Amino acid sequence: MNDVGPEHFRTVDGAFCVRLMAAYGSEGVWNADGEEALVDDLPIDPELAGRLQEWQEAFDALEDRAAESDGRAGAALRAAWSKLAEDGLALARALKQALPDWTVLYVDPALAREAGEQAQATSITD
Repeated sequence: MNDVGPEHFRTVDGAFCVRLMAAYGSEGVWNADGEEALVDDLPIDPELAGRLQEWQEAFDALEDRAAESDGRAGAALRAAWSKLAEDGLALARALKQALPDWTVLYVDPALAREAGEQAQATSITD
């Protein structure tokens, strides 16, 4: 990763695209080519950047809890994954509002956990 600002998110056709997708130890944002990026490279306000970082930290903590459960996903753990997914979608919508001319894609962390790299991204339009 290079600290290159929003140019890291420019696509080959000149547009901008950011993918919000939690991954253990990442910052949760990726460019259109699937390369990990830095939240600080996004032209967004510090409050939204902080919310993105908190969401990624919550994902990391939930991954740790899931690993400690030895695969036994109880109701509380399933509810936590659902809440994380809802929060992620709200963040993706906030990103789209902050970057209206950008393509914003969102990958549900619970689905990504099950499907891996085959998890489909949702394009955020509102």
